[in-house]
Amino acid sequence: LYHPPPIRHEDYLVFKKYRKGKFGLASDRINDLHIDKENRIWFATRDNGIGFFQNDSTVFTISSADGLPDNNVRSLVEDAAGNLWIGTASQGICKIKIYANSIQVKTFNFSKNNTLASNNIYLLALDETQNLWVGTEVGVDKISFDQERNINNIKHFGKNEGFVGIETCHNSVQRDSIGNLWFGTINGLTKYNPNTTTSNPPPPIINITSVQINYQPLAQTEYKNWATPKGGMRSGLQLPWNKNDIEFEFKGINLSNPDKVLYQWKMKGLDDKWSPPRPRNHATFINLPPNKYTFFLQAFNEDGMGNEAPLEVSFTILPPVWKTWWFRLVSVLLGAILIGWFVKYRIDQVRKKAAREKEKLEMEKHLLSLEQKALQLQMNPHFIFNALNSIQGLISQKDNKTARYQLAKFSKLMRSILENSRAQTIALDDEMLTLTNYLTIEQLSRGNNFDFEITTEENIDPEEIEIPPMMLQPFVENAIIHWVTNLEKKGKIEIYFFQKNNTLECSIIDNGIGRAKAKALKKQIQQQHKSMALQVTQERLEILSNDKSQKSLEIIDMVDAEGSAAGTKVIVRLPISFSQI
Repeated sequence: LYHPPPIRHEDYLVFKKYRKGKFGLASDRINDLHIDKENRIWFATRDNGIGFFQNDSTVFTISSADGLPDNNVRSLVEDAAGNLWIGTASQGICKIKIYANSIQVKTFNFSKNNTLASNNIYLLALDETQNLWVGTEVGVDKISFDQERNINNIKHFGKNEGFVGIETCHNSVQRDSIGNLWFGTINGLTKYNPNTTTSNPPPPIINITSVQINYQPLAQTEYKNWATPKGGMRSGLQLPWNKNDIEFEFKGINLSNPDKVLYQWKMKGLDDKWSPPRPRNHATFINLPPNKYTFFLQAFNEDGMGNEAPLEVSFTILPPVWKTWWFRLVSVLLGAILIGWFVKYRIDQVRKKAAREKEKLEMEKHLLSLEQKALQLQMNPHFIFNALNSIQGLISQKDNKTARYQLAKFSKLMRSILENSRAQTIALDDEMLTLTNYLTIEQLSRGNNFDFEITTEENIDPEEIEIPPMMLQPFVENAIIHWVTNLEKKGKIEIYFFQKNNTLECSIIDNGIGRAKAKALKKQIQQQHKSMALQVTQERLEILSNDKSQKSLEIIDMVDAEGSAAGTKVIVRLPISFSQI
């Protein structure tokens, strides 16, 4: 009996299965395949990137660890330059040079205005001119390249551009023999014929639809007369410095594809560079500094066709008053005048101060000279001679007690005069004592032919009040010589002190013959020295006077009821200070 050999399973196997873990395969979910010029089979996986088979085993794999942007790869296509383009599920596209010695992944950083419609890639395809077509859930994107195969431009085709399929299906794309591209979509087949592709030459018609100043529509402001019927603004408007927040809204009309209009603008006077084209239809400028401005605006359609002459609107932000040229000029001139005035004022002040200092020094020098003269005049040789003769007469009469008394008075008088001459001020009490000693000596010298009395106001404390020294004695001496001693009756001198504010008034009253009769007797009486003493003392009073509105020296002729001379009253006003003790 014949028994045939057993049939092995491998003898009937038509398909060979490659699974994860066998033959080096990294994933069981294969999304796409591609055979390159070296007969290598490239595969795209769902969760582990890409790789290729050669001689029934995986030779090479690339994943996110090797620079791939996403491990979920959906589509592969090779261009004529040997670049393998890779479409990922969430990170757009990338490419690798598959015939290079070392394979490196190149990803693309798309600009805001030149990017894919979606990074969720469903398919990749190349047309006859090697443009790359990228299918997504929102249509297809056509990518054109420069000579180095760098991305030059991206144009999107969606519902508005005539791609009515809207969402493409995974790797459902083919190019036929005459160059048409066929796309499988969720809404059937869509064919693209490159020979019928036309551009849209007319640029959008652009208008400014709204202008806001400080967030208020122009038509609602005080500048509403500058608004245009369409909502724009006529050129030439001048705005104050605090109306400097400006916003323009605009609209470009493109009937073939209204949603693909891009806008570009610049503000001359602020920045001379154009903004990049963008779909935003408003431009806002905050806190514009004072200047002349021109706003330029242009729009582009989906094919990049823009206005030949941009729309422009000019306006001016006026500077505040304090920043105008004339205000600055006036400020500079005023500042220069003020500085000049201040310098002159300071020079005048310095000169006046120097003059005051000089005048003060001269006054002090003159006052010192007057004080020295007053001292010399008070030390009248005739008075000293008469006083000593009177004392000698007492000694001759053997009236030694009176002689010693008078000599003591004379000694105290001389000492007080010398001591007072060295002081700026003396106590009123010392001045009264000096006058008492002087009048006592004069009584003796003149045969006791007059009496005297020295009194003060009740509220005056002679020890606290201080006055300039050597001021009153010449007036008292003048009363004795000219008026009192010429009486047939006994003369009398009254000296009375009273205070008025910071002035001490001293009244010297005598019952003499008066100034008129004394003048008649002038030739018979030698009074040159006395007149000089009065003149020196009067100059001192004028220099020392604090209140120039009142007389420092006043002489009053007194008369009786019958109009006859009844004596003379001399009022001397002295500046006073108070003792610090």
